[in-house]
Order: sequence, then C-alpha cells, then structure tokens
Amino acid sequence: MTDRPTLRILEALGDELERATLADESRERAGLSRRRFRLPGLPVIVLVTALSVTGVAAAATHLFGLAAPVSAPNRADIPVEARPLPSTVTMAGIDAGDPDGLPSWDVRVSRSATGETCTAVGQVQDGVFGILGLDRRFRALPLGVADACGTAPSAAGVQVGARPAAGSTTMSPRTLVVGIAGPQVSRVDLVRSGVPTPIPIGRDRAFLSVLRGLPDTVRPELSIADDSGHTRTLRLSNSGSAEAPDPDGGAPWEILSGAASTFVHLQGRGAVPGRPDTHCIQAKLEIDPATGGTDTSLQQQTTTPIACWPTAGGPLVADIRRMVPSAAASYRLTPARTFVSGFADRTVESLVLAGADGVDRPVPFSRRTGAFVVVLDGRVDPNALRLHATLADGTSTTVRGGTASLIDGYGRTIHPRVDPPWKDLASVRASLGDGSGATKIAGTDQVSATIADPAGGPAWAIHSWRARSIPFPHSGGSQDEVCATVGPLVGTTVHAPAGKAAGVGEPTGRQIRCAPIHPTGSARLGFMAMNNLLSFPVPYVDDPLSRTPHLSRIVLATVVPGAVSAVVERHRDHARTRALVGPLGAMLAMLPPSYAAPGTEVRVHYRLADGHTKTSDWLAYAPAKRPVRARALDPDGGADWAVQSISNREPGVPAFPGQLVDGRLATVDPSTGAVGFSGFGTMGSGRLDRDHPVWFQQQPTLPDINPDEPTLATIQRRTLPGETVIYGGVAPGVRTVTIRTPRDVRTVRPSKTTGLFVVVYDGRFTQGKITVIADGPGRHGLLQKPAVW
Repeated sequence: MTDRPTLRILEALGDELERATLADESRERAGLSRRRFRLPGLPVIVLVTALSVTGVAAAATHLFGLAAPVSAPNRADIPVEARPLPSTVTMAGIDAGDPDGLPSWDVRVSRSATGETCTAVGQVQDGVFGILGLDRRFRALPLGVADACGTAPSAAGVQVGARPAAGSTTMSPRTLVVGIAGPQVSRVDLVRSGVPTPIPIGRDRAFLSVLRGLPDTVRPELSIADDSGHTRTLRLSNSGSAEAPDPDGGAPWEILSGAASTFVHLQGRGAVPGRPDTHCIQAKLEIDPATGGTDTSLQQQTTTPIACWPTAGGPLVADIRRMVPSAAASYRLTPARTFVSGFADRTVESLVLAGADGVDRPVPFSRRTGAFVVVLDGRVDPNALRLHATLADGTSTTVRGGTASLIDGYGRTIHPRVDPPWKDLASVRASLGDGSGATKIAGTDQVSATIADPAGGPAWAIHSWRARSIPFPHSGGSQDEVCATVGPLVGTTVHAPAGKAAGVGEPTGRQIRCAPIHPTGSARLGFMAMNNLLSFPVPYVDDPLSRTPHLSRIVLATVVPGAVSAVVERHRDHARTRALVGPLGAMLAMLPPSYAAPGTEVRVHYRLADGHTKTSDWLAYAPAKRPVRARALDPDGGADWAVQSISNREPGVPAFPGQLVDGRLATVDPSTGAVGFSGFGTMGSGRLDRDHPVWFQQQPTLPDINPDEPTLATIQRRTLPGETVIYGGVAPGVRTVTIRTPRDVRTVRPSKTTGLFVVVYDGRFTQGKITVIADGPGRHGLLQKPAVW
C-alpha cells in the first residue's frame, strides 16, 4: 500500500463544512437512539441508504481537463445517519487499476454523526477526489456525499456491495466491489473461474476491486478468510436461478420450470384446463444492456414458448426447435437460436446431444427437478439433433424433434408447431424502418415554420413526412401515414428537445406516432388521430439535471391528417394559444406551465381542409401537492425522489413514488427534460399487522436513451441508463427495513409518522430477486418478488 498525496481540497472543504454543521449534528446526535440493526445469520453487514451513485479515488497526474464540481445534495435531504462528518474523512490508498487504463480508483471512508461507517468510491487527480466523466473532464465530488453508510462490520465480517458505473463508454460498464473488512478478516479474495485473486485492504480496512461489466452479469464472488483460518464464500448479484449460456457469450438464459399453473394466468380458475398433471419449461433471456442481450426498449424480456409434458411422460421428454427474431412475438428482436429443452427423471444417469457441429456434447440437468435447456446458434438445424439418455439400468433412449405441447400465458395451445427458417436479426430491424412500423417515402420531408418557446429557448418546429405502413396479417394491405418529429430548430434541422442545462439535443427530434391517411383521401379525423391528440401534451422542465427543476413549457404535438389550423383553449378562463399546423397535418402548440395545473381542462379546436371543424378535450393530469412521506436522492443528481400518500397511517392506503417537480411527483427524462406526472398509487397488501408487517413495490424507469448518445448526467457522473425505485410501507412498531437486491444489502429507516420508505438504485436489475425484511420489537416479516418485470 502506497502513501497518498495530501488531499488539499478535501481538507479545506472539510474545515468549512464542519464549522457549518457541527451545531446541527450535535442536536441531531443527542436525539437519536444508538441501537443498531443486524440481520441474524447474515455474514455481510447491511448497508444503510444509497446517496450518490458514482465516485471513486485515485492518485493521478493532471491528465484530464477540469470541470465544475458535482453539485452536492441538499443537506436536509440526507438522513442524519448517512451524513459523513468531515473530521473523520480518510482515503484508503488502494489505487485499484481501471480496465481501460483510466485513473485508478480508491475509497473515501468516513463516519456519520450516529456512528455508521460511510464509504464513497471515486477517482483522484492532482489531490482532488472526484470522478472522470465520459467527456474526459474531471469533476470533484464534495464532502457530505457517500455511496452507502452502515453499521461497522463484526470482527470477522464485511460490509460490501457491488455498484455499477459506466466505463470508457456507456456500453462498457464497470462493477465496483467496495467494502469494509472487520478487524479479524485476514484476507479478501476475488474468485473468477475458481481462481482466487487477493484484493488489497487499505486504510480503515477498506477494499476495492474494479471489474468489467455490470454487477448483474459479473456476479462477483468473494472468499473471506479470518484470523482463525475459517473461510466463507460470498456471492454478490447472484440471480439464484438455473441458467444456460448463450452461444455468443452474451446474457445467459434463465431456465424456468414447474407445473403449468406456475406459468399460466389462471384468471380465477383453479387449474389449467386439461393439464392437471403436467410439468413445463421455458427459457427467458436475461437483460444485459452491456451486450445487447435483449431489446430493453420493448420493456419485456425475450422468452421461448412454454413447453409442457405429462408428468408420466417417460424417463426423457424433450423439445427441439428453432426460434427466430420477430418484432411482435414473445421472442422479440433477438438473434436466432435453436433450443433443446425438457425433463429427465431420476432413472437418467447422463444426457448427450449429438448432431450439433459434429460434436457430441454432455447436457447438464437438474438432479432436483430434471430440467435442462441447451441454447445453440440458430443456424443449427433442429432436425439434425438427437438427444441420448443413458439410464441407471444400462439401457438408453433417444429423442429427436419435439414431443411437447406448447401453450401461451393463458393455457391455450399454440398452433402450428413449425420450425421457421433461419432469419438474420439485422434484416428484421431494417424492416421496421424508423421504428414506428412505417417506412419513409422519399421526397416527402417538410420542415414547418417555427413557433416561439415560452421558456426563452430556441424556437421549435415540425419535421413531417409521409410513410408507408407495414401491414399486420389479415389487415388488407399497406396504408399511407403521416409521421413527424418536433423539437428546437437549429439551422434547417429539427433536434431532440433538451433542457436548458443540457443545451440542444441530437438532430433526431421527438417522435410523434404516425397517423393514417384515410384511403379515400378525405380529411376526416380518424381514431388514431384522436389517440395522438389525447396522448401528447408533454410538460418540460427548465433544467432536467437540477435538484429543483421547474415547469417551463407544455408541448402539444400530434398528427391530424387534413387539419389546416388549430387553437388550444384553457376552458377555465378561455385563454387561447394558436397552434402551428404543418402541410401534412402535423400540429405543434407551445403552452405555458399553467396548462398543467391539476384538473385543468383544455380544448383543441381545429379546422379541416374540407371546411369541417372539430373540437376535442383533454384533462391535464398533474397530482395535487401533498406532504412528502419519504425521500431519496436521485443517482443522476436530478430532482429528489419522494413518496406521497393520501393519509398518514391508514392501512392499505395508496402510496406512489416520483421526482419532486414544483412540489408534485413526476419523472423527469434527463436527456430531454420531458416530465411525466405520477400519482397512481399501489395498495399495501391488506392490513399491516404483526403477521404482515411490510409491503413493497419496485418501479424501474425506462427513459428513451440511445447508448451511443449518453445524457449529460451519464457523461458527468458515469451513471447507467434508467433507475430502479423500491418503495413500500411498514406496520407501526417496525424500526428498520432491510432490502436485499442483486446489487447489495442495505437498511433504511421508514418514516416515523407514515411508515413509508423509498430507495433508488442506478440502472435496472436484470435478474434475481428483491427481498424486504421488516424488523422491530416482536415483528419480523419477509417479502420476496422478482427483480425483473
């Protein structure tokens, strides 16, 4: 371990912050209980609350340009148990190397006012602790920020977590395995492919290892040895599921098996009709944004059909089939694969698959359930494969083709069972055109005149064009449509909207759904046009990266083929705003924030080319301002996350999370500043009591982010696209809630008055389970849910 240079900025900021906070910390410390919570039998000390996403430390020469420091959170938003005391700050001096040769990483260790041990990971340049952004500019991380705080580890225990960060690009993420070792821990090894590699333990017993990939796919394994010679294994981000590797080395396939009723939406029925004694199997592709394991923009995972057999089907049952990419089916936009799946009973000693590339390969299967799945490249002909089973009595049996019946999620049989020919993924993507399900007709592009931005930004315009739709089966053929994008006009190009701090976005514009032109050419308002009109009043904030953003404008953008003029009227006071209507019927109106007031009714009056006039109404949805019941910091440095509810402590009352925008809950797209107001609550699981002391939900955010065009927050903080919000409530008397995810284990204190809690993770969980444990006097309850929807 090498000595570190003096951290001049840390010392100066520490003196200043300590003087400013000492009095407040003393008052808060005096009023807090010293009791600490530990999960019985858990070798890892739980973490308290995640406060900042990225960070890290490394001594490096001044190789990169400097930028303004990362903004510090509001002190009032940080629980007292998670506020580091400046006088306790030390650097571990680890110098963990970066896989891409960037400045090395280190750990900043501190103590909170209530005695918790806090850690932050970051980089050091010229004695400044901070983070090197994707723009190769270095930004200091202020004191008062910690990644996690928790009770000090036991003598032979560790406090540890796996935290994600972008690497050189958003598509080369990092896993930061960071922790604190107890005083009797003699060695911490990272185990890869069965080979242990020592992790250096620095000052304050901190350790750190930096790996390529996401925690969900790297799944770090640690070997922890203590002074007595005892060694135990700790597996982080373990999905807990059976898996099959992908032939291209991407995200693995999760193997799901069980009775038919575990796969089927029963809709009130007691069993799957006609399938009382069946066992089924399905393969699901785990999401891996780093390798493009599935198209996450579709918000659902790629799955194979559910294959089922009678439980008395014989010693070996199998299904061998090819799946090819599709934009509509459950298999979705995924490379073609050939699957071999099924069940082997207890009499089967071994399985061998023949006919794949001329090589006989052993097939592993579960000794408990008998389930197995083999995933091959889709070019492998399923008709050439044979599955041989050797039985305990020395005999053998062979299966080829498919013996399963395929069902959907409602228990209905899928017909026909035909293996499709191999299909290239690139050709399927190309057939989708611009992603709207329509292909652009050359020479029809038009940019309409501009309209002023009430927020004072660049003027906006409409870029519209004609397109030819891709017909659905039995739809009667293609149909011409009008498509459009809207956004600030820069030169002659319509760009994607962006907040004030982010400047003007990329030249792609915000896509509006295409609207069909009536086959007869008449300019009548169709159902799709009405849907477009009702679906696109989008509020925007002035600065999407601010912790206190404010509404600046509302954009109503739609396509009404045949419209020539339009006026937007606020019904309450009859205030009117004229809309810009392009030649193809694309419409754009820029409205002041008052149009988003709760309960505001807005009418759109427009005139068609055939002389007819139409009026449509929409109700601006914005939740009323309610007291904040629980609060958490945004990993991207944007608006705080909060939970609100209708009443204080009424069992089963709805609670809902969101970011605070002008005192109301919303979600803010960090790339555009677009706002989606929240307010639809989730009920607790019945009455909360001693037997049912906790309920929780998860809410992954899915911003429309192109990995090749990262947002400013991603650039500056090296965060990952999207976030995962976990929120819930507890019964009276519950003091702490321990949340175990594939990422880490942490403990939070629910609100004393409402029992609500909320935590926010950077990125999305791609597999595994979330477990929430409530603890208090005489109260101990546990709930589990899948980490992926």
